[in-house]
Amino acid sequence: VVTAAVALLLAGAPARAMVGDAETVADARSRPEVMILGSGSTLCSGVAIAPNLLLTAAHYVMPGVSYKRVELDENGKPKLKDAVAVVQHPRFDIKSLFAHRATAEFGLIKLKDPMTATPAPLALPRQRIAPGETFIVHGYGRSVRGDRNSTATLRAARLIATGHPGPL
Repeated sequence: VVTAAVALLLAGAPARAMVGDAETVADARSRPEVMILGSGSTLCSGVAIAPNLLLTAAHYVMPGVSYKRVELDENGKPKLKDAVAVVQHPRFDIKSLFAHRATAEFGLIKLKDPMTATPAPLALPRQRIAPGETFIVHGYGRSVRGDRNSTATLRAARLIATGHPGPL
């Protein structure tokens, strides 16, 4: 499962994994969701919250690693765009993440050049998601085992909250 950066609260359908039969998101090139590559051959999803600022998972933006945003041209060919800085949320604790405890799992990546896609608007703070609530996440990830080309497709998965993550 690819870490999702965008969660949109919606009602209704069964949960599906981010890979395999997850729905393809149309017109991914004009959307704020992005694919990010790390210098250690890692891949993560993120979302543009400003023309040159991406929100992603804190566990992905590790010190000493360089990052690039993947931009697909009209033929689906990747172009790599440089990032100039990364930062984890100051309250992120990787030990808590590995122990399945709540932690501030957010990171930011500053891009060298702005994106042309419209950034996603940030929602106002709300109460935590309740068990049973459904939401949709968008992200990139390999959907066919052994097929590296299947990674370049933005997918949507409808998920159901199954428990209380705890307060931060």
